[in-house]
Amino acid sequence: MIKKSIKLIDFIYVYATISITQTSVSRIFLLYCTWYFIKIAHSSQDLSLMLMVSWIANTVSLLASNIISQRYGYNYTIKIISVTVSSALILYLIFSEFVHIKQHQNYILMLLSIIGVTLSSATAMLIPLSTPIIATASNDIFSMKRRIKILSNTFILNLILGTFLGGLIINVYGGGSAILVDSVLSIFGVILSLVFYIVYPKNKLKPDSKKRNPIDQLREGAKYVFYTPPERVIATVSMMVNMVITPVIFLIFPVVILNGGHSIIDVSLAEVLVGVGILMSSSFLLRLTDRLLSPHSIVSLSILICTVSLVLIMFSDSIICLFFSALLIGVGLSLFNVTSNTKRALSIPERHLPNMEGFLLFLCTASIPLGFFMTKYFLKINHIEYILFIFIGILFSAVLISSSSKSLKSMLNDSHEEGVKYYERVYKHIFSGDMA
Repeated sequence: MIKKSIKLIDFIYVYATISITQTSVSRIFLLYCTWYFIKIAHSSQDLSLMLMVSWIANTVSLLASNIISQRYGYNYTIKIISVTVSSALILYLIFSEFVHIKQHQNYILMLLSIIGVTLSSATAMLIPLSTPIIATASNDIFSMKRRIKILSNTFILNLILGTFLGGLIINVYGGGSAILVDSVLSIFGVILSLVFYIVYPKNKLKPDSKKRNPIDQLREGAKYVFYTPPERVIATVSMMVNMVITPVIFLIFPVVILNGGHSIIDVSLAEVLVGVGILMSSSFLLRLTDRLLSPHSIVSLSILICTVSLVLIMFSDSIICLFFSALLIGVGLSLFNVTSNTKRALSIPERHLPNMEGFLLFLCTASIPLGFFMTKYFLKINHIEYILFIFIGILFSAVLISSSSKSLKSMLNDSHEEGVKYYERVYKHIFSGDMA
């Protein structure tokens, strides 16, 4: 009876809830680590090291997720993620109950780092699953669009349940309560993974043995990205933006806010405002800029907005100014990603889109640890303003690269009429099959 009732649930609602739960668990724990490393242990350098290793692990996880899913199926991957997350949190919960934190702080920091990296990399494995799960189990375009819309609406819930809820619990009830809530959520995630197994269409459980190895797909994506001039520019600029903005959001903001005498709830609010900026941009700012500016100008402007936000962080200690900077970062990121990715999707032939998208995602993720490494060094010598100055220089260089690229301008401003894709029209020698 219970199984029949569960069967009536659309699998995408279950997957969306899994995504919300696991992302929230990872975000709450990361906020706990941020609070503990900076406020309790006074060791922001160790926090930067943990974040750097986490993003390295995330890069590997993107590949591992594809390999495991192709070999064993999406259900198996989701179960691995859920059990790993829950086991890691329960381990820390048990350990913290029996160990005196002040006497064994080094062990606590080490364990926090190991679990933080584990949770982050496990959650990252969910990222490549969304699109193929929807595509393999949707029978028509209408159901696919509906399911994509459901998943896109989970973004704001991730902000509320993860970032804001985590900061609120730590600020009001303390770090231990946050870990307890996290553990309960992780167990809920395991239950959801079993529900997903029941509701996901059984005829889609068997992996596609004809799919190519993800490493080969990555290699092919790299070939087309590097040989196509606009793609080279987009890849370069995207790496520069990700290398700078990710450490700013997850490390520099917390350090500046907490060391400035503010609370962990202010850290979570700053991160929520990044999300608010993204939502503002996607809801009405994009339509406004589309009327006033060309797509090429929007891409350059978006990076300039992120640059201005870093200037504000560097020259102002006001919490209101920091919040405004976070909002600007969200606006800039959304304008850049939506405009560039939409135009790329219209330009890249469908047969090459998955591989080229996968390689660009890999490049962007792989560039982030370098930003954390640079930040760690300047935190060690207590000169955070130096790394901000360097980051401003990197972003301004990205503005110059994007604004001066004729090939990028041509691709972004093309009318993209239906028919032959832009890259097949302009770069026939690359996309005609000669490179295959």
